[in-house]
Amino acid sequence: MKNLLFLTALLVSFNAMGQSDSEERPVRVCENMPKLAQCAGEDAVQADRCTQMTVMQLVADEITYPEDALAEGLEGTAYVSFIVEKDGSVNDVKIMRTPRGDSEAVHSLAAEAVRAVSTLPDFTPGTNEEGELVRVNFVTPVRYLLSQQ
Repeated sequence: MKNLLFLTALLVSFNAMGQSDSEERPVRVCENMPKLAQCAGEDAVQADRCTQMTVMQLVADEITYPEDALAEGLEGTAYVSFIVEKDGSVNDVKIMRTPRGDSEAVHSLAAEAVRAVSTLPDFTPGTNEEGELVRVNFVTPVRYLLSQQ
């Protein structure tokens, strides 16, 4: 029994040693949320709002409506998740929800949303209550509207 406890403790410690910073679980909310450079001069609440709106605007400016989605008249909102790393870079961009259906056009919209979010500039990193840098998970909507084409 003593050997089993020792072996378990040894395996747990090796597992903890093997984890890198990029494997730390990202948080959804932290004391100081990541901000884009153009929003850093605002107070905390305004800077968070500015960052959210700027992310959506930067992504909207980057989007190219896929031809197959245009041909199908496909509209809707994709939700894209991404992580702001401790160095402020954008990483692990992935689609959470597509507009609707399972056609090639829907997949094109999803892929374009992921591509557009991947082009976001670096953020100032988020910090927790102790002032330590943390990984922060964001979700942003990407709206596809034919009326804006």
